[in-house]
Amino acid sequence: MKLSTEHLAVRLSGREIIHDVSVEFPEERVTLILGGNGSGKSTLLRALAGILPVSGGEVRFDGIPLSGMSRKEIARKCAILLQDPYAPPEMSVAELAALGRFPHGGRRARTREAVRQALAETGLAALADRRIDTLSGGERRKAFLARALAQETELLLLDEPEAALDAAARNELLLTLRKLRRTRRLTVVMAVHDLDFALGAADMVCGLKAGAFRFAAPPREAATPENLRDLYGIGSTVFSDRHGRMRAIPDYSDCNS
Repeated sequence: MKLSTEHLAVRLSGREIIHDVSVEFPEERVTLILGGNGSGKSTLLRALAGILPVSGGEVRFDGIPLSGMSRKEIARKCAILLQDPYAPPEMSVAELAALGRFPHGGRRARTREAVRQALAETGLAALADRRIDTLSGGERRKAFLARALAQETELLLLDEPEAALDAAARNELLLTLRKLRRTRRLTVVMAVHDLDFALGAADMVCGLKAGAFRFAAPPREAATPENLRDLYGIGSTVFSDRHGRMRAIPDYSDCNS
Protein backbone atom coordinates (compact mmCIF):
# COMPACT_ATOMS: atom_id res chain seq x y z
CA MET A 1 0.00 0.00 0.00
CA LYS A 2 1.11 3.54 -0.74
CA LEU A 3 0.75 5.70 2.37
CA SER A 4 1.31 9.42 2.01
CA THR A 5 0.52 12.73 3.66
CA GLU A 6 0.26 16.21 2.20
CA HIS A 7 0.67 19.27 4.44
CA LEU A 8 -0.74 17.26 7.35
CA ALA A 9 -1.56 19.17 10.55
CA VAL A 10 -3.15 17.95 13.78
CA ARG A 11 -4.43 20.10 16.67
CA LEU A 12 -5.13 18.82 20.18
CA SER A 13 -6.63 20.98 22.94
CA GLY A 14 -6.17 24.06 20.80
CA ARG A 15 -2.48 23.43 20.17
CA GLU A 16 -1.00 22.30 16.86
CA ILE A 17 0.96 19.09 17.52
CA ILE A 18 1.78 18.10 13.92
CA HIS A 19 2.87 20.82 11.49
CA ASP A 20 2.82 20.65 7.68
CA VAL A 21 4.05 17.04 7.29
CA SER A 22 4.31 15.91 3.67
CA VAL A 23 5.85 12.49 3.10
CA GLU A 24 5.44 9.36 0.99
CA PHE A 25 6.27 6.22 2.91
CA PRO A 26 8.02 3.48 0.88
CA GLU A 27 5.57 0.79 -0.22
CA GLU A 28 6.16 -2.69 1.27
CA ARG A 29 9.04 -1.36 3.37
CA VAL A 30 9.66 -0.52 7.03
CA THR A 31 9.78 3.17 7.95
CA LEU A 32 10.90 4.27 11.41
CA ILE A 33 9.84 7.54 13.01
CA LEU A 34 12.41 8.77 15.54
CA GLY A 35 11.97 11.59 18.01
CA GLY A 36 12.15 12.46 21.66
CA ASN A 37 9.30 12.53 24.15
CA GLY A 38 6.65 15.02 23.09
CA SER A 39 7.84 15.19 19.49
CA GLY A 40 4.44 14.06 18.17
CA LYS A 41 5.18 10.47 17.15
CA SER A 42 2.08 8.90 18.71
CA THR A 43 -0.14 11.73 17.49
CA LEU A 44 1.15 11.29 13.95
CA LEU A 45 0.48 7.53 13.98
CA ARG A 46 -3.06 8.05 15.27
CA ALA A 47 -3.70 10.58 12.51
CA LEU A 48 -2.33 8.15 9.90
CA ALA A 49 -4.77 5.51 11.18
CA GLY A 50 -7.72 7.90 11.15
CA ILE A 51 -8.11 7.75 14.94
CA LEU A 52 -7.47 11.47 15.31
CA PRO A 53 -9.04 14.09 13.04
CA VAL A 54 -6.68 16.30 11.08
CA SER A 55 -6.86 20.08 11.18
CA GLY A 56 -5.13 20.58 7.85
CA GLY A 57 -3.88 18.63 4.85
CA GLU A 58 -4.72 14.97 4.40
CA VAL A 59 -3.66 11.34 4.65
CA ARG A 60 -3.97 9.13 1.56
CA PHE A 61 -4.12 5.35 1.14
CA ASP A 62 -3.13 4.44 -2.43
CA GLY A 63 -3.90 8.02 -3.42
CA ILE A 64 -7.39 8.00 -1.88
CA PRO A 65 -8.04 10.57 0.88
CA LEU A 66 -8.64 8.96 4.25
CA SER A 67 -11.36 11.52 4.95
CA GLY A 68 -13.56 9.87 2.34
CA MET A 69 -13.39 6.39 3.87
CA SER A 70 -15.62 4.79 6.50
CA ARG A 71 -14.12 3.40 9.70
CA LYS A 72 -14.66 -0.14 8.41
CA GLU A 73 -12.93 0.63 5.11
CA ILE A 74 -9.95 2.07 6.98
CA ALA A 75 -9.79 -0.95 9.30
CA ARG A 76 -9.65 -3.28 6.31
CA LYS A 77 -6.58 -1.49 5.05
CA CYS A 78 -4.74 -0.35 8.19
CA ALA A 79 -4.03 -1.98 11.57
CA ILE A 80 -2.47 -0.07 14.46
CA LEU A 81 -0.81 -1.35 17.63
CA LEU A 82 -0.75 1.36 20.28
CA GLN A 83 1.72 1.69 23.17
CA ASP A 84 -0.54 0.38 25.94
CA PRO A 85 -3.29 -1.71 24.35
CA TYR A 86 -5.96 -3.19 26.61
CA ALA A 87 -7.69 -6.54 26.64
CA PRO A 88 -9.84 -8.14 29.37
CA PRO A 89 -7.45 -10.23 31.51
CA GLU A 90 -9.58 -13.37 31.19
CA MET A 91 -9.48 -13.27 27.38
CA SER A 92 -7.42 -15.96 25.66
CA VAL A 93 -4.68 -15.26 23.14
CA ALA A 94 -6.79 -16.76 20.33
CA GLU A 95 -9.83 -14.70 21.35
CA LEU A 96 -7.73 -11.53 21.31
CA ALA A 97 -6.39 -12.33 17.84
CA ALA A 98 -9.92 -13.00 16.60
CA LEU A 99 -10.88 -9.40 17.42
CA GLY A 100 -8.83 -8.42 14.39
CA ARG A 101 -11.48 -10.00 12.17
CA PHE A 102 -14.18 -7.53 13.21
CA PRO A 103 -13.88 -5.30 10.09
CA HIS A 104 -14.33 -8.32 7.83
CA GLY A 105 -17.20 -10.32 9.30
CA GLY A 106 -17.76 -13.29 7.02
CA ARG A 107 -17.25 -16.99 7.53
CA ARG A 108 -16.07 -18.54 10.77
CA ALA A 109 -13.74 -20.80 8.83
CA ARG A 110 -11.89 -17.79 7.42
CA THR A 111 -11.64 -16.27 10.88
CA ARG A 112 -10.17 -19.50 12.30
CA GLU A 113 -7.60 -19.68 9.49
CA ALA A 114 -6.61 -16.01 9.83
CA VAL A 115 -6.16 -16.43 13.60
CA ARG A 116 -4.22 -19.66 13.16
CA GLN A 117 -1.85 -18.00 10.69
CA ALA A 118 -1.36 -14.90 12.87
CA LEU A 119 -0.52 -17.00 15.93
CA ALA A 120 1.91 -19.13 13.92
CA GLU A 121 3.68 -16.08 12.52
CA THR A 122 4.12 -14.56 15.99
CA GLY A 123 5.21 -17.84 17.61
CA LEU A 124 2.12 -18.04 19.81
CA ALA A 125 0.39 -21.14 18.44
CA ALA A 126 1.18 -23.14 21.59
CA LEU A 127 -0.27 -20.34 23.75
CA ALA A 128 -3.58 -19.96 21.90
CA ASP A 129 -5.66 -20.93 24.96
CA ARG A 130 -3.61 -19.03 27.54
CA ARG A 131 -5.21 -16.09 29.35
CA ILE A 132 -3.79 -12.68 28.55
CA ASP A 133 -3.04 -11.99 32.23
CA THR A 134 -0.70 -15.02 32.41
CA LEU A 135 1.60 -13.83 29.62
CA SER A 136 5.00 -12.19 29.94
CA GLY A 137 5.44 -8.67 28.63
CA GLY A 138 6.99 -9.92 25.39
CA GLU A 139 4.30 -12.56 24.88
CA ARG A 140 1.58 -10.00 25.52
CA ARG A 141 3.07 -7.63 22.94
CA LYS A 142 3.15 -10.46 20.40
CA ALA A 143 -0.48 -11.33 21.18
CA PHE A 144 -1.57 -7.82 20.23
CA LEU A 145 0.60 -8.03 17.11
CA ALA A 146 -1.25 -11.25 16.25
CA ARG A 147 -4.54 -9.36 16.52
CA ALA A 148 -3.23 -6.77 14.06
CA LEU A 149 -2.05 -9.50 11.67
CA ALA A 150 -5.40 -11.31 11.83
CA GLN A 151 -6.91 -8.05 10.55
CA GLU A 152 -5.15 -8.85 7.24
CA THR A 153 -4.33 -5.30 6.21
CA GLU A 154 -1.70 -3.95 3.85
CA LEU A 155 -0.55 -1.27 6.30
CA LEU A 156 0.72 -1.85 9.84
CA LEU A 157 1.34 1.04 12.25
CA LEU A 158 3.27 0.32 15.47
CA ASP A 159 3.76 2.72 18.38
CA GLU A 160 6.98 1.88 20.24
CA PRO A 161 6.58 -1.91 19.88
CA GLU A 162 10.02 -2.45 21.47
CA ALA A 163 9.12 -0.65 24.72
CA ALA A 164 9.68 -2.72 27.89
CA LEU A 165 11.12 -5.64 25.92
CA ASP A 166 14.49 -7.14 26.79
CA ALA A 167 17.26 -7.47 24.19
CA ALA A 168 16.26 -10.99 23.13
CA ALA A 169 12.59 -10.03 22.73
CA ARG A 170 13.51 -6.91 20.73
CA ASN A 171 15.66 -8.99 18.40
CA GLU A 172 12.87 -11.54 17.96
CA LEU A 173 10.41 -8.76 17.19
CA LEU A 174 12.82 -7.28 14.64
CA LEU A 175 13.21 -10.64 12.87
CA THR A 176 9.44 -11.19 12.90
CA LEU A 177 8.77 -7.78 11.34
CA ARG A 178 11.36 -8.31 8.62
CA LYS A 179 9.82 -11.67 7.74
CA LEU A 180 6.26 -10.30 7.77
CA ARG A 181 7.23 -7.40 5.54
CA ARG A 182 8.37 -9.93 2.92
CA THR A 183 5.75 -12.65 3.28
CA ARG A 184 2.72 -10.38 3.71
CA ARG A 185 4.07 -7.53 1.56
CA LEU A 186 3.29 -5.11 4.35
CA THR A 187 3.98 -1.42 4.49
CA VAL A 188 5.13 -0.87 8.09
CA VAL A 189 5.48 2.47 9.89
CA MET A 190 6.83 2.39 13.46
CA ALA A 191 7.46 5.06 16.06
CA VAL A 192 10.42 4.01 18.21
CA HIS A 193 12.78 5.25 20.91
CA ASP A 194 15.52 2.62 20.73
CA LEU A 195 18.06 3.86 18.15
CA ASP A 196 19.74 0.50 17.61
CA PHE A 197 16.39 -1.21 17.10
CA ALA A 198 15.32 1.53 14.72
CA LEU A 199 18.37 1.44 12.48
CA GLY A 200 18.40 -2.37 12.37
CA ALA A 201 14.78 -2.54 11.26
CA ALA A 202 14.45 0.38 8.88
CA ASP A 203 14.39 0.90 5.14
CA MET A 204 13.70 4.60 5.76
CA VAL A 205 14.14 6.77 8.86
CA CYS A 206 12.16 9.94 9.56
CA GLY A 207 13.17 12.37 12.27
CA LEU A 208 10.31 14.19 14.00
CA LYS A 209 10.92 17.17 16.27
CA ALA A 210 8.26 19.51 17.67
CA GLY A 211 5.72 18.03 15.27
CA ALA A 212 7.70 18.57 12.05
CA PHE A 213 9.92 16.26 10.01
CA ARG A 214 13.59 17.26 10.13
CA PHE A 215 14.73 14.53 7.73
CA ALA A 216 13.46 11.46 5.86
CA ALA A 217 16.14 9.25 4.34
CA PRO A 218 17.60 5.72 4.23
CA PRO A 219 19.39 4.71 7.48
CA ARG A 220 22.90 5.44 6.18
CA GLU A 221 21.92 8.99 5.27
CA ALA A 222 19.65 9.63 8.24
CA ALA A 223 21.85 8.24 11.01
CA THR A 224 24.39 11.01 11.31
CA PRO A 225 25.63 12.40 14.64
CA GLU A 226 24.29 15.80 13.58
CA ASN A 227 20.77 14.52 12.88
CA LEU A 228 20.60 12.51 16.09
CA ARG A 229 21.89 15.40 18.19
CA ASP A 230 19.22 17.60 16.63
CA LEU A 231 16.50 15.13 17.69
CA TYR A 232 17.73 14.12 21.13
CA GLY A 233 20.09 16.87 22.27
CA ILE A 234 23.03 14.53 22.89
CA GLY A 235 25.82 13.13 20.75
CA SER A 236 25.89 9.62 19.30
CA THR A 237 28.54 7.29 17.94
CA VAL A 238 27.34 5.97 14.57
CA PHE A 239 28.94 2.98 12.85
CA SER A 240 28.26 -0.03 10.61
CA ASP A 241 28.39 -3.49 12.24
CA ARG A 242 29.80 -6.69 10.75
CA HIS A 243 26.44 -7.40 9.06
CA GLY A 244 26.49 -4.01 7.35
CA ARG A 245 23.70 -2.63 9.53
CA MET A 246 23.87 0.88 10.90
CA ARG A 247 24.25 1.23 14.67
CA ALA A 248 24.01 4.26 16.95
CA ILE A 249 25.13 4.44 20.57
CA PRO A 250 24.09 7.56 22.52
CA ASP A 251 26.97 9.39 24.20
CA TYR A 252 25.63 9.74 27.71
CA SER A 253 28.76 11.57 28.77
CA ASP A 254 27.07 14.62 27.21
CA CYS A 255 24.66 14.47 30.12
CA ASN A 256 27.36 14.71 32.80
CA SER A 257 27.52 17.96 34.75
